[in-house]
Amino acid sequence: MLAALVALTAFGFFTIPSGKVLPIRWGFDLGVTEWAGRDFALLQMPLAAALIWAVCWLFLRFGNAARVVRNERTVAGVLPVVTALFTGVQLAIVLAGMR
Repeated sequence: MLAALVALTAFGFFTIPSGKVLPIRWGFDLGVTEWAGRDFALLQMPLAAALIWAVCWLFLRFGNAARVVRNERTVAGVLPVVTALFTGVQLAIVLAGMR
């Protein structure tokens, strides 16, 4: 999933013109509620994923040793789901930019 997120981001940078404005937020009715420039729109999901991965790594590395085993299982289950969610949002952003 992480590789797909990086590949989508690179694809977006190569195919979407730099001046294009892309959607970055949708409401419950799936209408776009916020827009941003191409660079910010394409970088927000990979940066958010990197931040969450880094925080999880820090918790596992420097957290309470008695809880590490339980936390490792939780992180192993949550990180792929969160990364898949970010990849899906990135796909929506890139597809909107290609229209």
